[in-house]
Amino acid sequence: MKVEYIDQNKMFLKVENDAGFAVIFCKQGAALYRIDFKGKPMNITFEDKDFYLAEDFTYFGRVVGPMCGRIAKGRYTLNGKVQQLETNEGENSLHSGSASFAFTNFDVEVVEADPIRIIFTKKTKPFQGYPASCDVKITYSIPFNKPTLQCDFDIVADEDVPIKPTAHTYFNLGEDCILNHTLQMNASRIIEMDKDQLPVGEIEMTPVLSFKKEKPIRLDLFDTSIYDSRFRGYDHCAVYDEINPNIPQATLSSTHYTMKIFTDMRGMVYYTYNYTFKNSGAKLGKLIEGIKNNRHAGIALEPQDAFAHIEDNIVKAGTPYRRFYRLEFGEK
Repeated sequence: MKVEYIDQNKMFLKVENDAGFAVIFCKQGAALYRIDFKGKPMNITFEDKDFYLAEDFTYFGRVVGPMCGRIAKGRYTLNGKVQQLETNEGENSLHSGSASFAFTNFDVEVVEADPIRIIFTKKTKPFQGYPASCDVKITYSIPFNKPTLQCDFDIVADEDVPIKPTAHTYFNLGEDCILNHTLQMNASRIIEMDKDQLPVGEIEMTPVLSFKKEKPIRLDLFDTSIYDSRFRGYDHCAVYDEINPNIPQATLSSTHYTMKIFTDMRGMVYYTYNYTFKNSGAKLGKLIEGIKNNRHAGIALEPQDAFAHIEDNIVKAGTPYRRFYRLEFGEK
């Protein structure tokens, strides 16, 4: 097992184990900057680390919180009072706005045992529409001899507030794009969205949206029901059929590699990188390993407690919010 900072400012920390598995973490956003297995990248990210630290659009590998997702007009009700969040996507609020964990620096501690633990901590302050301070701990664990990464969220707020973090990592298991990857999810229901991708309720998946049975991502991706919309592909939130941390809730596969996701969260957003391409408004940057920076470069798989209404994510003051997800990689 090897642990070392790879930049002069000690923002990027690399952990490499005996299974040919390596992860580069970033203090900004408690992020998974890069994941490698057998010498191949398993995710997409910007090649230039300074560009990565400066840009504020893609969320590559970052932890998003304390609330992920879109909130209509930035308003929600907390203990009978309407709260008004910052609106940072038109008239709506996205991913906690400028107060998001994603673009703030965390303290880091390394515990060199088996598994090795990388512990990110931060004390947050209340912000507009969010009247609580939070003690945030995000722990990544990597065993010495397995291509496995587990992330544990441990968040405690001093007031009743919504807590709904996610990891916003875009995966590509060693190929030019993700069109020929296959996906399977243990989910039959989905959070229904309106035309502006705002949650409405919970409904059964259509065949186009369903990955209950394994299928290629390209199979239904270009169906007019999703590709002719504003979002040009998948940007949907699946609700698992059961919360069972002992089975893989999702499996992503490419020609040579697999990745299984285990979690005790309620669901997962699956999103085919639809915004970051030319003329989208995104800040284009060169991706690692020469992967072409277009809308089929990767797929975000974001474990989260999937509810249609943010009020359902409210956690009582002093009550620990504890959730995990684990990524298990393998070769075919």
